[in-house]
Amino acid sequence: MQKIVFFILLVFGFCTPVFAQCDTSVCKQPPYPVTEGAGSFFSKITGMNFIVTKTAESAIEHSIKNNLGAEFDVEIIPYGGKELFDGKFKKITADGENVVIDGMHFSRILAESLCEYNQFIFKDFYREIYTAEPFLLGYQAVLTSDDLQKTLLSEEYEKLLNSLTLQIGGINMLRVFAPQISINGDRLHLSVNIASPMFLSGSAKKVSADIRLEVQDGQIAFSDIEFGDGLKYISTDALLPVINKLNPFVYKANIMDNKNCIVKVSDIKVADGMIVIKGSVLVPKNYYETEK
Repeated sequence: MQKIVFFILLVFGFCTPVFAQCDTSVCKQPPYPVTEGAGSFFSKITGMNFIVTKTAESAIEHSIKNNLGAEFDVEIIPYGGKELFDGKFKKITADGENVVIDGMHFSRILAESLCEYNQFIFKDFYREIYTAEPFLLGYQAVLTSDDLQKTLLSEEYEKLLNSLTLQIGGINMLRVFAPQISINGDRLHLSVNIASPMFLSGSAKKVSADIRLEVQDGQIAFSDIEFGDGLKYISTDALLPVINKLNPFVYKANIMDNKNCIVKVSDIKVADGMIVIKGSVLVPKNYYETEK
């Protein structure tokens, strides 16, 4: 899983309970008073402002699909008046169900912008989108056992397994295959088959582990790994690096063609057959006056 998912949206002046662990120190206050109140409502539903809003929403949906390969419903709430035509927004949200991003499956992803003031620059009839200010998003992603198993069967994860193959003198000394994963209480149950000519019986061994998930340095990491049966001929110390490399929760982001995006995880909970991940995405400013 090489880039992530969650993203694109909303600008309220506070963090909602879902995204309460956000850091809004990167947010910029409006450089001048902006229109609020009833005017923004009428701007949303009448005349050209309605058309421009819908055009902008469609452009962002297209950008997300282009960069992430996923379908999201996007809604923009502008300040109203001239600010709408200048790309300034009060709020933008994104909602995606049954989302697949680089082989990673999610039952649902919700995202919202977290600053009081955001500005997008639209170029080439809305085909290109830039950020005129740092754009901060909060997200919540939900995964089930079915989502995880589909992820492990994806082409992207198969490449990860193949990268674990150990060859010496052109001979495969270690091969990891047939992964299976499920949510068991507050832990993950992961099993793989490991084949090696070093095994006395010559047959593949099935290795399983129960794993907790925790947040380390803004990313999801495996912890408290408890190995199951099948380790008679395999060192658990040798298995730890292999198991840790099987972690599918490795996130990068390329949002609105901005490859410097920073994805952070702030909280993860595993319960009731679901994994709920919360965090933030920072899309740095990538538009400057010289581009005009």
